[in-house]
Amino acid sequence: PFVLGKSQKFPLAKQVSLKVEILVQILLASIGLFFLAHAFLFQLHFPNRYIYHSMRVMMPIAASITFTIWLDSYLNQVISQLKNGLTFPQKIYLGSTILLLAILSVIPFSQDLTIDNQFYIKGKEIKLYEYLLAQPKDILIASISKESDNLPTFAQRSTLVAQEYSLPYHTEYYTQFSQRAKDLIQAQYTSNPEEVNNFIQKYGIDFWLLDLTAYHPRYVADKELIRQYDLAETIIYQLEQNMIPALSVTIENCTVLTSKRIVLLPTSCIQNELMKFTQISGEAIINY
Repeated sequence: PFVLGKSQKFPLAKQVSLKVEILVQILLASIGLFFLAHAFLFQLHFPNRYIYHSMRVMMPIAASITFTIWLDSYLNQVISQLKNGLTFPQKIYLGSTILLLAILSVIPFSQDLTIDNQFYIKGKEIKLYEYLLAQPKDILIASISKESDNLPTFAQRSTLVAQEYSLPYHTEYYTQFSQRAKDLIQAQYTSNPEEVNNFIQKYGIDFWLLDLTAYHPRYVADKELIRQYDLAETIIYQLEQNMIPALSVTIENCTVLTSKRIVLLPTSCIQNELMKFTQISGEAIINY
């Protein structure tokens, strides 16, 4: 608005179409929906979506229009100065401007300066996404891995919980989320096979995604989803006392996909392995 109101100083501003008002309309609509989304949680989308995405569209367009108008005015000024001869300070100013424009022209082509600083998430577990995409659409995945944040987007499959969705905006929503998270954490680290089976049946879990370091005390201590429910100390104590989590004994035989960071286990195999584990443990006690 400032540039458009200075048409005498910026002649090109007169050429801007009145349709540019749509940018103001987008801004007002975004702000309005932002507050409505807070008022009707979660009947509308998450509130920040109405501001974040529209701003990412609106701001570059508005900035481009402003920059073009300024550049036209500046070039006209430079042409006039060249006809009359440039003074030393004007040469310094012109050289600095050209250098700055050259740098700004290169930045969009540098991923390190653009993509990595735009809060985009890069999916790194390509094989995992491809594998899950080949599975039925109604499968449910249990995991406290950070990778579970990415599965709904890159694999288009549902997760029981994920840190990304741990948003205490709505009491009923967060109560249900918390219960799911606690049940999942306890099932992942319990030494009782029956608890694992009960959890799988209760929620209808089809796959279990584990980080390779999931059973290291340091992993538990650093995992935010575990710490926020005050379960870390108990689990770390159990691991340090060499109590073997029931789920961990199924990893070797049930892994259908692995990478440098994660393993994926189908719950059908988990249940079969736990049944064998229970039988072997029972026979060992009887023989003892």
